[in-house]
Amino acid sequence: MRQGLGASMLVAAAIYITGFAMGLLAPSHSVVETAVKSVEPIAVLDEWSKFIVIASHNFALMARIIVFSAAYIPGLLILGFNGYILGSLTSLWLSTGRRLSELLLLVAPHGVIEISVFVYAAAVGMRLPLTARRSLWDALADALTAMGKAAALLVAAAFIEVFITPRLAV
Repeated sequence: MRQGLGASMLVAAAIYITGFAMGLLAPSHSVVETAVKSVEPIAVLDEWSKFIVIASHNFALMARIIVFSAAYIPGLLILGFNGYILGSLTSLWLSTGRRLSELLLLVAPHGVIEISVFVYAAAVGMRLPLTARRSLWDALADALTAMGKAAALLVAAAFIEVFITPRLAV
């Protein structure tokens, strides 16, 4: 895995973008409602608790994407569905007459990092079976190294989401 992530990154990015496009074209109110309801309990928490919950959630999602992407389809479905959620949210947001710039202020500062990490995680997962053919220990070491790097980025994204984004979107 130390090399050759490029093609896997392109495939993962294409899956995410396809999910996003599908959400834009055929948004689901129920998917967005479910996503919004899942974060409502976080709203009452203090900032540091929000930070821990969001970082933990994103770390767990990244780990699932890596593990399930080793089997290709399940991990890529998770990635594509996350794109679909954001595409649906974007479509429904715009249908209410709200400006895209408002949504971008709420999503882009941390979302660029999170989405990049999730695409990277899928690429790492897709490469696992190929690396494991050489050595299972090398594959596990590479996956853990990748998770460590990605986790650091997810901590930064959670920090931005909790402490910076609310101040930008005022």
